[in-house]
Amino acid sequence: MKTMLWVAAIAAIWGASHVWVRLSAPVFGAGPVAWARLAIGSGVMLLWVRFFGHSRRSSLPLRTRLVHWGVVGALNGALPFLLFAHASLYLPASYLSILNSLTPAFSALFSWLILSEPLSFRAGFGLLTGFLGVGLIEEFGPVRFDDSRVRVALMEGVGAALCYGLVGNYIKKRVPPTDPRILVAGSFGTAAILMLPVLATGTAPDPSVWSSDAGRVALLSVILLGVLSSSLAFVMYYGLLARVGPFRSSLVTQMIPVFGVLWGALWLEERITGVMLLGAGMVLFSTVMILRPASPSERLATQGDPSP
Repeated sequence: MKTMLWVAAIAAIWGASHVWVRLSAPVFGAGPVAWARLAIGSGVMLLWVRFFGHSRRSSLPLRTRLVHWGVVGALNGALPFLLFAHASLYLPASYLSILNSLTPAFSALFSWLILSEPLSFRAGFGLLTGFLGVGLIEEFGPVRFDDSRVRVALMEGVGAALCYGLVGNYIKKRVPPTDPRILVAGSFGTAAILMLPVLATGTAPDPSVWSSDAGRVALLSVILLGVLSSSLAFVMYYGLLARVGPFRSSLVTQMIPVFGVLWGALWLEERITGVMLLGAGMVLFSTVMILRPASPSERLATQGDPSP
């Protein structure tokens, strides 16, 4: 029950992040919004560590830590933030959150390839149900994919989910136990530095934006993205990752559509159809199925009989 509440809290924040991206990217541009998320998230964690300390010091040399921070920052921050920000110019927040929920599929694939983790029948059934829910919304939802820009945005969302699915396994396989706040601060700070050339290619918004309601809402959205979505939620996620592993922790993203559809309807007045509600319900059901602890018989079936 505690794990489910933890998952729901993270999903609620990340579901709202797609709304905040939709409000800020058209005003400031995809690159600046992605960079700001990284910079603010890293800064918040540095301040937190500075004033409250951290529990675990790494024994790794600085060069190794920088490599880990660069890989994690790219796969868990720079690339998906940029892809989702650009996709938000053409897709509603509810669709962005739905695409985000493809992460467990990629996580399961990489868990099998990298960590050799088997799947129980119940977990596989839950994963299939989640896929069907996502596919139902994509096929019969209100957005049509006739425009090539919309199709590109769709592929960008899929690419972002692939990055998220890969990075959890990389952390589990390669990164030694680390204080989540240090990992967020180091990886996002490194990614923000690497993204500076992208930021330099952008154009400054019109000065009149700062005095408009849209500009103020966009600025608040960027702040919320950095403080809540790119710092607090990631610390919570890394803690969950350490407890339950990359596959189960990635199931946070299967609950994101539930909140993404809700927040999109409340804040952006995006249309909710019966098909979207049905698909979101299937996604939630799949998450409950996969997060339930495996029974002894299921563990034996997936791991094989250890007796000679």
